[in-house]
Amino acid sequence: MSHRFCSFRCNLSFSTPYHLLFAVFNTSDAPQVYVDTVGPAEKYEVKLSQRFPGIKVTVRPKADSLFPVVSAASICAKPIKQKPQFL
Repeated sequence: MSHRFCSFRCNLSFSTPYHLLFAVFNTSDAPQVYVDTVGPAEKYEVKLSQRFPGIKVTVRPKADSLFPVVSAASICAKPIKQKPQFL
């Protein structure tokens, strides 16, 4: 049995994970997503679950230390976040 899921580290406002999830779910059939947040996790989880019915949304602060898939996504994102910006 194949397990598909998505993971995002979203330490920004609600609109950021919403737009990321909207883009992913328009191109993916992942049934589950994990969101790392610094805001009110329960509030974001309810909002995202309502906007994306049928997809299990888990929002937790420090999700990268709780879920291995979020930790892996964080590691993969580091080279992109740390890429030097040239003018």
